[in-house]
Amino acid sequence: MVADYAFLAEHLERIGYLVYPTELSCGCHDTPNDRGRWVDVAAYRNGGFYAFEYKSSGDPISGAVKQIENYRNSFDFVILLAEIPRKGRSGVSLNSRGKRIYDIVRLGAGIWIASKNRSRGIYDIQEIAKPRIQIPNSLNRKYVERLFWMHYKGDRLMRPGGHPSQQRLDDYAYVPRISSVRVPQTQ
Repeated sequence: MVADYAFLAEHLERIGYLVYPTELSCGCHDTPNDRGRWVDVAAYRNGGFYAFEYKSSGDPISGAVKQIENYRNSFDFVILLAEIPRKGRSGVSLNSRGKRIYDIVRLGAGIWIASKNRSRGIYDIQEIAKPRIQIPNSLNRKYVERLFWMHYKGDRLMRPGGHPSQQRLDDYAYVPRISSVRVPQTQ
């Protein structure tokens, strides 16, 4: 199922994340399940790379466990975003009897829930479990870093005013764990 992650990307940008513009393949070294799984939304903040797995109301949460097992080998933090209400299921809660919720938390993933606010026409997003820092495979993490660096370095080299988020990109010009080389400021 192809989902629209724009609301999540907009929310993350609003709260200070740098969001990769498309789905991102995670690394394939020492992954316990299918190699090269695609992360729904990848983001960067405060020196850490985040993988967000989105489960719509009709998408079973049980499928997220294997995905999270792979993502934690490439990203510093992993977060499951589950849309509520769940079709044919109860909500998402840490008090739930659902084994998969406990498996997700045991793996160190955070859990966020998104509910449609019909009066405002937007999603309200709430954190119900904080993610713990992972210890990704160094080759996989470097792969993720390289993809971010290549994308945002290309955007930064555009002429001034050529990109609507140029100022925000300029604020993220130096990312210590990605590269020690600074890109010169354009005039």
